[in-house]
Amino acid sequence: MKILPAIEKRHSVRAYEPRPLEPEALETVLQAARMAPTGQNARHVRLFVVQDPQVLAELNRLVIQAMTRGNTVGANRVPPEGYCFYYHAPALVFTAVPKEAYNAFSDTGCVLENAMLQAAELGLGSCWLNNLRRAQADPDLAAYLRSLGVREEEQITGGLALGYPAAAGKPNPRQDGNEIIRIG
Repeated sequence: MKILPAIEKRHSVRAYEPRPLEPEALETVLQAARMAPTGQNARHVRLFVVQDPQVLAELNRLVIQAMTRGNTVGANRVPPEGYCFYYHAPALVFTAVPKEAYNAFSDTGCVLENAMLQAAELGLGSCWLNNLRRAQADPDLAAYLRSLGVREEEQITGGLALGYPAAAGKPNPRQDGNEIIRIG
């Protein structure tokens, strides 16, 4: 089992080839996500997989609208021309968790990290996304998310762009941070 090479290989990809994902590759990534640990083994993270170009375009339009209206948390701005919150990836995976879930964001982190590491191991690109989560309170976006199956009692907790990288990746040049403090 070689985990560290996938961790070292993983980086955020923000440009994707337009070709759809191979179904087997997507299923392997989703299976890795589903196998992630969750607090108290709650297993309550629901993964929404969007590959339909029309649905992706509508989500993007609604996120831009929410940002422009000022209906986002921490991302209120008019996005630049051509902005795409999912970087035109052929697949978007987003997570929904019950609003009252105690470990919602920790569980989501485990689920999406598993997916990103599996994607890296398969040669796929991924990038963690926050704008869908930040904009989910916008009334128009909220209504559209409900039409896609997000329940009223759920919150969007994360997202992931997924696809074939448009260019060769480079490892993260930063080797600092996430300091280790040894005690004893």
